[in-house]
Parts: sequence; C-alpha cells; structure tokens
Amino acid sequence: MYKQGIKEADLFLEEGTNRVPNDGKFHIIKNGKIIGSYKTLRKAQEAYLNILQNIEYTPQKSPSEDHSKPIEKLIDRYLSNRYVGINPNRFVQKRPQNKSFKA
Repeated sequence: MYKQGIKEADLFLEEGTNRVPNDGKFHIIKNGKIIGSYKTLRKAQEAYLNILQNIEYTPQKSPSEDHSKPIEKLIDRYLSNRYVGINPNRFVQKRPQNKSFKA
C-alpha cells in the first residue's frame, strides 16, 4: 500500500488503497477520479509532480512558519523557556564557608 497527496489540492498518488484497483499500479487521483496509472513509483511520482506544477499549487504558510525575523524568534523562544520562578542558585554547588575544609 502506498499513498501520498495534498488534501488542499485534492491530488493523490495511491497504490493498493480502497480507492484504486488492486492491480499493482500507482494511480494519480485528482478530484476523486483516476487520471493516470503507472507501473513504477518513479514514473508515477514524475507525473504527479508535473501535475502539481501545472495546477500551480502553493502551500499556505502556517503561523509557526513565520521566518521573517529568525534571530528575534530564537531569542524569544530561549527567554520563554528559561526557568521562570526557580532560584538559579539552587543548582549551584557552593563551597562551605569553613576555611578548614579541604576538598
């Protein structure tokens, strides 16, 4: 079984699924209809990518993919992940104040 696709473009490449014949071929499905069948995955992927380019599909950026200011975002993420409310000295091993102590 093989399946890849883009739901927003309603374009899929499938083999061995319930939407395509069980003939061992790779089928391209557009808008719910088989528009091409290929014996090899490589040929099917070439055709799939060609169709994808022809329909000029461009994925939409999600809000988490905003790379306009990567340095500022990195700094914000670092600062937001700091140990807020935890005493940083708690994790520091201090030497005893007694001067007669030898390590």
